[in-house]
Amino acid sequence: MLSRDDPKIQAAALNIYSENFFYKTVVRQSGVISAAYSPDKRMMLFLLKDGLARLWDLDGNLKVKFKAPSGRITCITFSPDGKTVLTGSSDNTARLWDLNGNSKVKFKGHSGEINCIAFSPDGKTV
Repeated sequence: MLSRDDPKIQAAALNIYSENFFYKTVVRQSGVISAAYSPDKRMMLFLLKDGLARLWDLDGNLKVKFKAPSGRITCITFSPDGKTVLTGSSDNTARLWDLNGNSKVKFKGHSGEINCIAFSPDGKTV
């Protein structure tokens, strides 16, 4: 019986991971801080060390770059319905974006950098 501690299994897993498109394109080149799958599992949202968030389809196509107008993006999440993205930023704001990269709502009033964000399960509250 093979176990995950088996060197052959570890080597195979490492090979699969290192040959993966997202690893080659995003992780190795850019440095991922955070990642999230869309609720329908058709896209991935990445927050990179450069302070930008990027939305990719699973065919490896970059769909959208999200950039805070000031500061850098510090956290990301999808809405429960997958139709919007919520970002927090170092400029003390959060933003709701459509999947075309258009900022729809800016949330102000936080007293410091936003490091964690979430939607309520029904998607009506952030």
